[in-house]
Parts: sequence; C-alpha cells; structure tokens
Amino acid sequence: MERTSPDPPRIIQGDLVVAIALAVVLGLIWAARNWAGLAALRLPDTDDVMRLQQVCDWLGGQAWSDLAQHRLGMGTPMHWTRVADLGPAAILTLASPLLGIHDAERLMVVTWPIMLFAAALALVGRIARALEPEASRTVMVIAAIAYPATTIFAPGRIDHHGLQLVLLLAATRVGIAMPTLRNGAILGGLAAVSLMVGLETAPFFVVLGGAAILAWVLQPSIAGARMVGVGVGALTGLAVGIPLFASAQWRYPACDGFTAQAATGLAILALVPLALGVAAPG
Repeated sequence: MERTSPDPPRIIQGDLVVAIALAVVLGLIWAARNWAGLAALRLPDTDDVMRLQQVCDWLGGQAWSDLAQHRLGMGTPMHWTRVADLGPAAILTLASPLLGIHDAERLMVVTWPIMLFAAALALVGRIARALEPEASRTVMVIAAIAYPATTIFAPGRIDHHGLQLVLLLAATRVGIAMPTLRNGAILGGLAAVSLMVGLETAPFFVVLGGAAILAWVLQPSIAGARMVGVGVGALTGLAVGIPLFASAQWRYPACDGFTAQAATGLAILALVPLALGVAAPG
C-alpha cells in the first residue's frame, strides 16, 4: 500500500518532466530510424493500419456506431470501439487544417504513441514512488528501455494495446492507494473503460480485483468502502459506456471486444465487490 504522506508538487512535476523527456527522446529516435516507412504510412502491424482506417472512415463520415469495414467482403464487423479512436481522431482533427490530411496522419502516427508512452512512464514513476521513493526515477529509466515491452509505444503503433497498458498502470496505481470509496470507484471505472477497449488486460484486472477482495477479507471494516467503490465504479462505467460506445455490432459475439456478452460478465462480477463492501462491518 502507498505511503500516507503525499508527495510535494515539485516531486510530481519532476517525475512528469522525466517521463515526457524519456518518451520524446526515445520516440523521436525510433521514428527517425523508421521514417521511410512511417512517412509512407507503412505501419508496424495490421492492427495499426486498421485503426488508422477506422479513424479516417469515421472522420470521413461513417456513422459513430458503425464499426464495420465495408471494404472487406460485404462489410466485416469490427469488435473494437471508438474509445481508442478518440486520441488519434483528436490529433487529426486539430492538425489537418494546418498540415493537410496526409501530413496530419504522419504527425498522428508518431505523436500518439509517444503521448501514451509518456503517460505510461509517468504512471510507472508514481507506482514506484508510492512503494520506494528513492528508486522512482531509476525505475522510470528501466521501464523506458524495457524491450520488447516498449515496442507497443513505438511510432506507428496506434492500435489499442498502448492505451490498454496505460489504463492498467493507472488501475495499479490506484489499487495500491488507500482503500477509500473514491479510489475503489476509480479502479472500477478503469476496469470498465479497459473492457470497452479490449479484453487482453482482463486477467490483470481480475488480479487487482482479487487483491482488493483479499484486503477486504483481512480488514473488512477498513477495505469495505473500496469494495463498494469498485462495484459502483464498474457499474457506472458500463452505464455510461454502453449508450456511448456500444456499436451497431453490439450483439456480434466477438471473442475480444466490447460486446453485450462481455458487458454482462463485468456487470455480474461488479456485483461481488459491491455486495461484499455493503456487508462489511462499519
């Protein structure tokens, strides 16, 4: 669990500067090494290419709820949601009037992974500082060069995996924080958002939920509020996310996506911590 004394703002700001500097320097080096491919929008993975096409189709007029790729067959339903489209779309919307669409796409495929990389390193630093303050910035440097994990933040990697890791790190940070109702609600909300992005990190969120339950077993009067928060946060996240991000293919039984089946499963799971928290003494 984290230390009870908060870090002064200058420490937090210093960690953020280190995270941004590491991400920008490494990201630009990686971009320079692969600039010929990036300039031609030859992205590292087919998922990255599909994400770019999905974002461009949406900005080009395809309906918010229509995630089908109409160039594939008679229209192949995609299991992704718009959650991971928002960041790339925002960059393209802001940059296109200034640079033109092609140069805006080049800018986006470089800057969006770097932004996620900076967020991930900042969260790693916050986690490390909560556990061992003196090692925080050393841990950030080690995380920055932790190949091959860092390849999901390489320029061109605009699929959803970088965003998933950022959400998981944020959940880990709040998971080791004080067991309050607020922190529990943030953890539950992050679990819901992560589910909307994809299911790859679901096992890790199960581990975080299991740790919260274990804390409740050991100290129910202290950890009960967090349990209530986890349940309420997850259910609230679903209540907001379903009307906003459920696609026209909502009932398509995809194995890795935000579907009716996956949302129902999380809602059922969210009732467990909520019930345990309500039953906690005090």
